[in-house]
Amino acid sequence: MNREWKDIVQSAFNNSRLNKTSEDVVNTLDSWHQEQRELCLQMWPLVGEKVSVKLPRAHRNDPKQRLSDDCEKLVNEHLLTSVIAIPNAASDLTVTVDIARKSITCGMRLEATKDKKSSSAKINWLTRQLPIREQNDLSIKAIRKGQAQDTDKPVEEVRQNPSILEAESTDSQPASFEVFTSLDLGGKFSGNRVFIEKLESLVPHFYESAGQYLKAWVASAPRVTRTEKEPDEETEAQVTADQTED
Repeated sequence: MNREWKDIVQSAFNNSRLNKTSEDVVNTLDSWHQEQRELCLQMWPLVGEKVSVKLPRAHRNDPKQRLSDDCEKLVNEHLLTSVIAIPNAASDLTVTVDIARKSITCGMRLEATKDKKSSSAKINWLTRQLPIREQNDLSIKAIRKGQAQDTDKPVEEVRQNPSILEAESTDSQPASFEVFTSLDLGGKFSGNRVFIEKLESLVPHFYESAGQYLKAWVASAPRVTRTEKEPDEETEAQVTADQTED
């Protein structure tokens, strides 16, 4: 990261006011945009496909607007974010850097299956996709519509007890799930080199341990249904046909 990174981290941690047009903030976002491209180049040989940063149309067409919006997000929310598109993956991979909390989170979000009625069945559908590992730093978040409470727990705890993701304040079922991993760096977060090393290790590790196994839910094709004619209708039709032939 840029040389101002340590000062930006300290200001965010202290909840100090940042100026989105300051050189420190602008240089930090310039460095972050470059690092996003580096992450894609790093993932490319891992998956054997071209990996790219996914941007809204407004940002693709106007790099200055992208820089301005990202600077504002950093100033107001103390966040750096990136959405990485991996061909044929179940969903985009999202990277969130929380500067105030000194943490990095990687995750992928999937729509909950609609052919299961209970929350536990929906959750089991997801956990069965993930391999069982002795040391697992993955978590699952159950995301509900509206103001309903979201809940998250480590994957292995969810695997053993799916109801652990139930929300006490609502009966609303999960509308989607996020599988994610987080890394809290503490005092190491402000180190330019350490931050990049941890970031470039965490992203491919998450995809290798979880992302590559995830499959989006797809509705089954509708079945053909046939209705048998009533016997009376068949007899009447046959009589009519016979009379016509006579």
